[in-house]
Amino acid sequence: MTHAILKEVSKKYQITNLSKRAKLKIQVADRWLGLKLKEGNLKYRSALEGVSLTVRKGEALALIGRNGAGKSTLLKILSGTLAADSGSLDVVGKVGGLIELGAGLDQSKTGRENATDRARVLGVPESELEFFVSEVEEFAELSDQFEDPVNTYSSGMKARLGFAICVSLPFDIMLCDEALSVGDAKFAAKCLAKINELKSDRIFLFVSHSMTMVQRFCEKAIVLEQGKVVFAGPSTDAVAYYENNVLHVSETLSAELQEGPPSVQVAENRRSFLEPLMINENKIRRWRASHTIEGDNLVIDWTIEFEAGHSGSNKHRIGFPVFASDGTMLFGCTNEDLLKEGQETSGTTGRLLISNHGLHPGVYYVVLALFDGMEPILRQPLSELRVESSGQPRFGVYAVKHQWLNR
Repeated sequence: MTHAILKEVSKKYQITNLSKRAKLKIQVADRWLGLKLKEGNLKYRSALEGVSLTVRKGEALALIGRNGAGKSTLLKILSGTLAADSGSLDVVGKVGGLIELGAGLDQSKTGRENATDRARVLGVPESELEFFVSEVEEFAELSDQFEDPVNTYSSGMKARLGFAICVSLPFDIMLCDEALSVGDAKFAAKCLAKINELKSDRIFLFVSHSMTMVQRFCEKAIVLEQGKVVFAGPSTDAVAYYENNVLHVSETLSAELQEGPPSVQVAENRRSFLEPLMINENKIRRWRASHTIEGDNLVIDWTIEFEAGHSGSNKHRIGFPVFASDGTMLFGCTNEDLLKEGQETSGTTGRLLISNHGLHPGVYYVVLALFDGMEPILRQPLSELRVESSGQPRFGVYAVKHQWLNR
């Protein structure tokens, strides 16, 4: 029966170089003389360490982890393009990779010739060859260009052809590494539908940074961190573990509460999208702000002290934009009438309640921005805003308040 079983698989990469002469000397001593020579200052980086997994026909397994966690290395070992340093690998079935969709195509041959050659390599009988190639042609939607050399194709066309070959020909084990952004939105949806259709008859190992995709297509998942499996279980639980315990855990922007005089220094690892960060020392004496999550509500409290005699010639406004970790501003709340024009005050204190914030699990950044008319006089980040996962699937960018009405 089709399956893939890994036990205690490890892989390390050499990160320093030896001369060809030194490499040859070590290889000869090892293979022919049975001697282990010292490799001088040669250093290695561990990509996988003691990884074990079992997946069988009809199952879809997701590999979750940050960049560099070992996901692609694991897929390459499963595909046979990379050898493990230790551990055992038992793979029963023909393996097809949706890793680099254009890789492996003969650039001088046409799309039809590439599909035919790949089918023959997989042992498709001559009597069925025409059927499989016609399936590739129909799915790829290349029209007349299916008869043109691949070196005349755009990168998107090569990806279409590669994907069509992988899903049309009789692979038993499909390795998918962020390879589903193929062509336009309509064609990408077609690819996803095809994968869903094939899931019951094949094994899918799926790598994606989209937790929506993971929960939609995979029943179970493993979380990799620095080459080790740190969690294995149902995909919803794995996503919750990843979002709560792995994702952005080392990306702390500042302490839970920031306060201080104008000379306060922002943490060195601040995000570029938070720039410019500033405090107008002539107008701001001290500031204090914090945020908390209470159920589905986001609460922000602030206190700002102005320099003596400050009144401002314009209306003051305060805002709290909320950013995703990639720099996308998700939303912002602004009070345009914080202080009236000409109003003299020693400071301002307030609270902002954002009910049903709708943020999905992850790490976000809240920025305090204060303006005197059009002049920015205070712009500072608060601490990280961390939204924990409940383990329930969450789709899209953020959730909106809604209810289902029975008819």
